Amino acid sequence: MNRLLAVVGLGGFLAGSLLVAGCSDIVRLPDCGDCRPVEMGIDQTLEVDLGSSREVSDDPDAYEWVITDTGTMELVGEEHGTRPEDENEFQGGYSTYVVYRFEPTAVGSTQIQFQIVPVGTSGPALDTLDITVNIAERR
Repeated sequence: MNRLLAVVGLGGFLAGSLLVAGCSDIVRLPDCGDCRPVEMGIDQTLEVDLGSSREVSDDPDAYEWVITDTGTMELVGEEHGTRPEDENEFQGGYSTYVVYRFEPTAVGSTQIQFQIVPVGTSGPALDTLDITVNIAERR
């Protein structure tokens, strides 16, 4: 199975960029929440890597990403971890991340939605990230 990788950056909330890598091609998209759609095949996997942001908080454990809508994508995996960071940027010298893995269940266009929310509380979301995914029969 081919793998499709999307590392998602959300405006001022993430210091990353949106990368989409199919078989052997890599497309770099702007760092924005309303970027052009991700193009993939029904036989590919989409990976979305979301991490801590200093613009949100210097406490890497204060906020987390959650999935609020998967559209016609099925969540097939989730990996949480930490990355070393400058201690002047993040308390403890690390940031957190989560990698979500999705597989499409139908050909067509769908949307996945994420929110960054305070950990362990019912506080309001700081922001929402929508990713439009166009799924074709083959890639």
